[in-house]
Amino acid sequence: MKKKILDGAFVLLSAVLILFVLIAWAPRLFGLHPYYVLTDSMKPTFSRGSLVYAKPVAFEDIHVGDILVFENAAYKKNFVHRVVRITNDQWIFTKGDANNVEDPLPAEYSCCRGIVKFHLPVVGFPAQFLHSTAGKVSIAVGYCLWAAAEVEHIRSNKKKKEVCA
Repeated sequence: MKKKILDGAFVLLSAVLILFVLIAWAPRLFGLHPYYVLTDSMKPTFSRGSLVYAKPVAFEDIHVGDILVFENAAYKKNFVHRVVRITNDQWIFTKGDANNVEDPLPAEYSCCRGIVKFHLPVVGFPAQFLHSTAGKVSIAVGYCLWAAAEVEHIRSNKKKKEVCA
């Protein structure tokens, strides 16, 4: 009975991990890159914890109203905001949908990571955790514990067979 529970838990954990890997990596085959939405500045379009997928975009293909992902070099973080104005010298003025005013500084096109093509609500939280050091350690520890339980189960079955023989 314990063996069936352990096997079922392992299969479930593996299926969840495979699902998250597919969600995070499969779109890359189509040139899409995942980014986490870290704040509620784009509500109601995206909520904090969403996972957005963006595709690189040429400057001339950016229009007012597009939602772009930018890298903020100063903070080493990305942000997702809507385009409100564009200048000919490649400065892009943005605003979060939930904000009353546009962002205080424009973003330079060179900081643009792409245009948002689609999003998955809430999926960003577990995906972000799995990409973190704590997430990777948790997965490794979980699999080590499972392997130890499997070894112990095999060892105890071997002892039972020896006693019965």
